Amino acid sequence: MNKEKKKKINVGASWDGDSMISGAAWINRNAQGQVLSHSRRSYSGVRSFLKAELLAMSWAVEAVKNLRLNCVIFEVSSKEVYELITKSLRASVTRDLRLQFYVASGGPCWLMALINLEAAANGLSSATD
Repeated sequence: MNKEKKKKINVGASWDGDSMISGAAWINRNAQGQVLSHSRRSYSGVRSFLKAELLAMSWAVEAVKNLRLNCVIFEVSSKEVYELITKSLRASVTRDLRLQFYVASGGPCWLMALINLEAAANGLSSATD
């Protein structure tokens, strides 16, 4: 991969729990760190900081697609978002041929820590209670 064509997208989010308004921003830089473009937006009715971070990441991915950017590296400061994305890639329905439909009580074991963390942040009982 040519270093000149690599781009880095830094994604950030903010959240105000009282108003349930979140902000999202991304900045596109080249391999030398020069800013090529950036954007920001807001969301209403956001119930948690994790949801705000996921909305920001999803929006940044959509923007990269719409701008037809290639060779992109995304950078997020949220460990939870990083783990959610990387761990979900290990549990692919199509790649792992998990073709049987099912409904199960509770969440998937690989996601329970994150679900419980979000529940605790929102003052809810854990998903295992």
